Amino acid sequence: MEILVWCAVIIGSYLIGAIPFGWIIVKLLRGVDIRTTGSKNIGATNAARELGKKWFPVVLFLDAAKGAGPALIGRFLLASYSPHLGIVAGAAAIVGHMFPVYLKFIGGKAVAAGVGVMLSLVTYPTLIALGVFIIVFALFRYISLSSLAAAAAIIPGHIFLNRDTFFSDGFPLTVFIAVVVLAVFARHITNIKRLLAGTEPKVGGGRTFGKKQDKESAQQGETAAVQSDSAE
Repeated sequence: MEILVWCAVIIGSYLIGAIPFGWIIVKLLRGVDIRTTGSKNIGATNAARELGKKWFPVVLFLDAAKGAGPALIGRFLLASYSPHLGIVAGAAAIVGHMFPVYLKFIGGKAVAAGVGVMLSLVTYPTLIALGVFIIVFALFRYISLSSLAAAAAIIPGHIFLNRDTFFSDGFPLTVFIAVVVLAVFARHITNIKRLLAGTEPKVGGGRTFGKKQDKESAQQGETAAVQSDSAE
């Protein structure tokens, strides 16, 4: 029976996490395949590029919810089977978000679904990370840099707020958080290279991160703007 529950949780969470809300909404409202426009990503940033800014929080919320839902169900409703089912469900949802079976396994960057999962499993460290995102974004106006800083902040926040981080039942959660953070960084390799080169596009004004932009790099940044979807 427990094996069936575990299989159902993994498969169900993956299929929920794989739902491409950005793709679905743009397809329904515009009849356009979002994978052929803008950055060709399926998340909130590219959806907003096609539909307008008001749709950014809608798609972002739905992508976060598809991570939070399975994690919450695993953590609270199925905890009697294992205290780690929330972690398993969250991990499967994130994998689904990154590699959706519905779209030939080409998905987002694990940020939106990851936020939903982390809010469900480690709420306070995630709130700290969101605070870091806001501060970094206010200073530099880079979504990618803000997302990476927020991801990096979750681990020290978790360690600071939880005494059993490396012991007993707390250790698997710590490992899971570390893996998710590494996945976020891995999916942002291109953004990191542009940040270091000073060609990563900004949202509005802000300080320049990396090399000082000249006219040529600024033009490169404009070209890269359609490739910089981070909150996906």
